[in-house]
Amino acid sequence: MSETQASNPSKTPSKNFTVITGAGGFIGARLATKLYARAPQKPLLLVDNMEYFSTRDCCESFQQFRGVKYLSPADFIIQLQRGMLAIDEIYHLGACSRTDETRETFLLENNLRYSQQIWEACCKQSINLYYASSAATYGAGEHGFDDDHSVIPKLKPTNLYGWSKQKFDLFVLEEIKKKQIPPHWAGFKFFNVYGPGESHKGSQATAMLHAFNQYTKNGIMKLFRSHKDGIKDGEQKRDFVYVDDVCKALMSFADNHHTDGIYNIGTGKAQTFLALTEAATKAMEIEFKFDWIDTPEKLREHYQYFTEAKLDRLRAAGYKESFTSLEDGAKSFYKEWKKL
Repeated sequence: MSETQASNPSKTPSKNFTVITGAGGFIGARLATKLYARAPQKPLLLVDNMEYFSTRDCCESFQQFRGVKYLSPADFIIQLQRGMLAIDEIYHLGACSRTDETRETFLLENNLRYSQQIWEACCKQSINLYYASSAATYGAGEHGFDDDHSVIPKLKPTNLYGWSKQKFDLFVLEEIKKKQIPPHWAGFKFFNVYGPGESHKGSQATAMLHAFNQYTKNGIMKLFRSHKDGIKDGEQKRDFVYVDDVCKALMSFADNHHTDGIYNIGTGKAQTFLALTEAATKAMEIEFKFDWIDTPEKLREHYQYFTEAKLDRLRAAGYKESFTSLEDGAKSFYKEWKKL
């Protein structure tokens, strides 16, 4: 299939399902909304805890969907393994994404084994698969942020969530060696994704949403102090990537069949939390005011002081789209947030 044909949304869509696991979550719900808006006649199967679809703000747009099927993760995996569903592709975004989760068995079951079952079914049934890994796999960054497959086995995540994602990436690398792969697939190490639809995440929401909330309530943003020599307060840096850019990359890989592999999805530009806070105040058109609080003790050991996606392989794979600036992302996010 040529790139032009594959990326043309006016092309008559298949009557087989496009599946999104984690569709009741932040990124999954955003992706579902964009896919439905682009091709409402293409069957969608949305998988998540059923209560999320009716209780979370990020799923409000689903009320306008017609002809969409919903399944719990347990029901989905049973029907998938039994070959009861006609599926073109699966966007596997469902996982426990809490970086402070301490139940190792729970994470291995939900983030590793469940993903392995989906991978194995996709191989057997010739279903394309696009799954979410995480920049948490890079740990403290001692091996950099290079998504080359030869580097991945060296990575040492600093929390159990990161380890659960790392273990699945390692599983995929072993499956490649055995040539047990879906017809087309890609894994994505998401960096710090922010944007509309985060409100249900509470303390795990991004600093951008916390900035909107804190400025609205108190007129000031409280930032974590640095507890690392050589890094000043507020100079901790992350690669902040807007959720719509993440969705665009996912859809492009499915549409255009860019080269299979595991890839970083970030802007390629690390920015400080001070810069993020200032971008929030510009979007809100208010005074840039901030104060410091200590980073909670339980977070310090696992805290990432720097992340920055290396994008060379992503570009070489055929993905050429630009990424939204932090300032433009803040404005777009705030415009939707203030409507809530």
